[in-house]
Amino acid sequence: MNNILQHRGKTLEVYIDEQKLQNRIKELGTELQEEYRDKNPIVLGVLNGALMFMCDLIRNMKIDLAIDLSKLSSYEGQNSTNEVKCLMGLKQDLKGRHVILVDDILETGQTLQKMKEIINQHEVASLKICVLVDKKGKLKVPLKADYVGFEIEDLFIIGYGMDWDEWGRNLNQIYIAK
Repeated sequence: MNNILQHRGKTLEVYIDEQKLQNRIKELGTELQEEYRDKNPIVLGVLNGALMFMCDLIRNMKIDLAIDLSKLSSYEGQNSTNEVKCLMGLKQDLKGRHVILVDDILETGQTLQKMKEIINQHEVASLKICVLVDKKGKLKVPLKADYVGFEIEDLFIIGYGMDWDEWGRNLNQIYIAK
């Protein structure tokens, strides 16, 4: 994969390369495997951004688990709209289950806070949040991820599930726009 790309007149440079991503995801998968051994958790991904991360994460969890997906949105282009919309709801019965909520990025916290509220209505046994990227200094709600792949400064990142108006989700590295 190229270390420099062009999109919309901007130069994109690799910020987190594929090897570093996969190594950290393997570590997270091992941590979750140890915590959830014999608990058969539901790994719940927030579409679209969490899809690549969640797939690689669960491949590294060698335990019984179930998966589900939900779709919420709070972005238009590079900016948060500050309004979270539910576009696709849950399919699994969560009552009494251990839930691992997976998302690509914790930025404002609004999307994950909304999902947390929805999940907690289902009387779950436990709920933990796992994010690939925690963007520091942008939270608008009091929320903390239990598992974090990478902490970063306030940069606009693209790739590995994170997009720029739907472009770049399929990139296997994380890029920053220069």
